[in-house]
Amino acid sequence: MRPTAILFVCLLAGLLGAMSSAGQFVHQLNGPVYPWTSEPNVSGDKYRFVIISDLTGGEKPGVFESVVEKINQLAPDFVMCVGDLVDGYTLDPAVMKEQWENFHHHLSKLKSPFFYMPGNHDVANSMLFNEWIRQYGYDYYSFYMGKTLFLIMNCYESPEEGVLSDKQVNYFKSVLQAHNPADPVCIFSHPPLWDLYHKKGLNELKPLFYQYHTTFFFGDDHRYLKKEFNGRPHY
Repeated sequence: MRPTAILFVCLLAGLLGAMSSAGQFVHQLNGPVYPWTSEPNVSGDKYRFVIISDLTGGEKPGVFESVVEKINQLAPDFVMCVGDLVDGYTLDPAVMKEQWENFHHHLSKLKSPFFYMPGNHDVANSMLFNEWIRQYGYDYYSFYMGKTLFLIMNCYESPEEGVLSDKQVNYFKSVLQAHNPADPVCIFSHPPLWDLYHKKGLNELKPLFYQYHTTFFFGDDHRYLKKEFNGRPHY
């Protein structure tokens, strides 16, 4: 899984933002660190966000920097990702440190708040996972942007992709069950979920996911694709 460049930058201007009427960022996480660079400053009933695709540390020189510049020109309210931010897959702490420093160096030029989500490269072993938690505090979480619920998943809790812990499953169950069925849900996971719903944990969440006005966003496949699955849009 080594793309040579950022494969997908998507601006959702008003498309999803129009579904939110309150226009406020709300979460229930506790510090001292959070999986975002700063809180979005959103007011009014619309917002815009950009999604960047996998990086895995193997992008062509200059591409990520160029995309950050373009995102700054678009000036979205916040930026989401679909995981694989660094090359990962190392047991050498020095290599890991260098990879994250390189990523953060480029990201530091981004003017909009950035939300982190792990891919397989980012949390491929216990050392990498512990570093993720040290830096960002959470490997899965949720937040509200107005009336829209955002779910950020970690599909790499076990050696088998897509097998979720009872803790993660119960967390998302409680969040979804407390959500107003009339309001939108955006779900972010690194791997496409349609091939993983037979796995432990995801098989329990699948019925809940499709009870709402849900839009799904994935990475991992390194190509742009929009498809309907169970009557819901998947990007």
